[in-house]
Amino acid sequence: MVVADQATPATWAEAETFLLVLHRRVMALGQPFRAVLKPRRGQASVGVFAVGSVEEAEEVFRTLACTQVSTDSSEVACSVVIQEFLAGDEWIVDTVSCAGKHKVVALWRYDKGAANGAPFVYFGAELRPCGGDVEEALIGYAYRALDALSWRWGPAHIEVMMTADGPRLVEVNAGRFNGLDFKLLTDLSYGYNAFRSTVDMYLTPSLFERLPSSPPERLECAARLVTLVSSVSGVLVRLRHAHELSRMSSMVSFAPEAAGGGSGQ
Repeated sequence: MVVADQATPATWAEAETFLLVLHRRVMALGQPFRAVLKPRRGQASVGVFAVGSVEEAEEVFRTLACTQVSTDSSEVACSVVIQEFLAGDEWIVDTVSCAGKHKVVALWRYDKGAANGAPFVYFGAELRPCGGDVEEALIGYAYRALDALSWRWGPAHIEVMMTADGPRLVEVNAGRFNGLDFKLLTDLSYGYNAFRSTVDMYLTPSLFERLPSSPPERLECAARLVTLVSSVSGVLVRLRHAHELSRMSSMVSFAPEAAGGGSGQ
């Protein structure tokens, strides 16, 4: 299966060698050079950088190499992953596996973009049906990734870019759930969720067997997680339109990170 070209170099010399090869390949295609550098055990796009030159990559590499972003206490030093830049839509395929039989319990299309000087900022995540060729291709690709890793039991959170040349794997978070607050939305739209499916897989396999292998072609309702990104920093004095927001029938939850008097960035 085709995946993103990537490396996890231990030193800048190794990183530079990989980047120069990537640079020559991209330039031969007449495309501008871009690459992505990120922590090996990062989260929520923290510490993920897009660079446009080898010189810029060196600066980012040396910064990440001495930065701790992982919540895993076993990660005593930051390993840097370098990947080719993939243009396209980012998708998430959340799965649960039982004895090597995989089932997709959620399919998300992310909305990300540049904001406030950061290249990859979350604007939202849309829960999707399995109603087209793109979705079928993503699911089949995710299954092949799990099989290639011999992943047989439990949940997985798989990040895939849908490029003009088809799906390209970004990463497989095996044994981990989606970090989004997904349960209510998947319950409403699909009628099931990854937490319940995983419990059934371990404790009641007969219930897991009844679970559909992929999301339905049509959702019970549309569902989207929307992230409101501030363009300024400061102290939150008050929240405007709170009453109007609470009366919106389409909104089930609104949770500002900065409470009144708290600082926001």
